[in-house]
Amino acid sequence: MRFAVLVNLLAALRDFAFPEACLCCGRRLPDRGPFCPACHEEVTLLTAEADAAAKNPRPAEPAFLDGPPKALALYQGPVAQAVRDFKYRRQLAGGAALARWLAREIPPAWLDRVDMVAPVPLHPRRLLSRGFNQAAALFEPLTRERGLVFAPRLLVRLRHTKPQVSLSPQERRGNVAGAFGVRPGQRVAGKNVLIVDDVLTTGATAAECRAALKLAGAAGVGVLTVARAAEGAAQAN
Repeated sequence: MRFAVLVNLLAALRDFAFPEACLCCGRRLPDRGPFCPACHEEVTLLTAEADAAAKNPRPAEPAFLDGPPKALALYQGPVAQAVRDFKYRRQLAGGAALARWLAREIPPAWLDRVDMVAPVPLHPRRLLSRGFNQAAALFEPLTRERGLVFAPRLLVRLRHTKPQVSLSPQERRGNVAGAFGVRPGQRVAGKNVLIVDDVLTTGATAAECRAALKLAGAAGVGVLTVARAAEGAAQAN
């Protein structure tokens, strides 16, 4: 993807000109980041289930195909700040750092038996105004590094919707109802598809994408995001 190439180029230029800095506080990083040790203490990772599964493997299908969505971390503190800075303030180098973090930290078990990875699409109007699809930019490096098929055009947004951030859970569900479909000509029958996005809110968007893929014949559909909100917490999306 041209945007991914641009992000990687900008990140490389930044790393050459400036020491890598924490995405939250700006301190110089002593290791790979994307957060300094102090800020990393405020990050709540959600990979404990994967660690437990690795120690006690089961022959059954991965729990997260057709199961509850997975996320790398809670949407709070440094993670929330970094995602917002990338998404709304176009901090492209920060987005590249988050993408490298994902590629490094997502447990292999969460990608088991996945045939293709599909980012939640933006409506063309919003894509034009934002300039990039944050889900595609964040997860494309992961698919490349793990040898997965990246399908940025698999899903299509059928109509423009209001931003979810100011809506109640019920309004969010109504806002995205019937808003997604599988692009004509794309074949998903019998495939296991992983839907990816930056932040999980109520899960309404993911549920609509999952329903569209199931209707098109997908065998299994999982959902993976950079972050999800803690119960009862508001979040931007």
